[in-house]
Amino acid sequence: MSLLDLERKEQELEQLRMDCEHFKARLESVQEDSVSEKKEKLALRQQLNEAKQQLLQQAEYCTEMGAAACTILWGVSSSEEVVKAILGGVSTPAGCLGIVD
Repeated sequence: MSLLDLERKEQELEQLRMDCEHFKARLESVQEDSVSEKKEKLALRQQLNEAKQQLLQQAEYCTEMGAAACTILWGVSSSEEVVKAILGGVSTPAGCLGIVD
C-alpha cells in the first residue's frame, strides 16, 4: 500500500469518525426530544382525564338538578291554579306553590 493510499484511508477513517459523532449527537437529540414529547403527552393525558372527570361530575349535577326540578313541577302540577299561573306567566302568592313561612 502506498503512502497516498494510506493517507486516503486515514482521511476516510476520519470522515467516518466525524460522521459517527454527528449521528451520535443527532441520536441523543432525538432521544431527548422523544422523552420531552412523552412527558408532554403524559401531562396532556392527565389534563384530559381531569376534564373528563369534571364533565362527568357536571353531568351528574345537571341530572340531579333536572330530577329535582321535575319533582317540584310534578308536585305543583296537582294545583290547577299553579299550572295556569306557570303557563300564563302570572305571579302567584307564595301559598299557591306550597311555600309556607
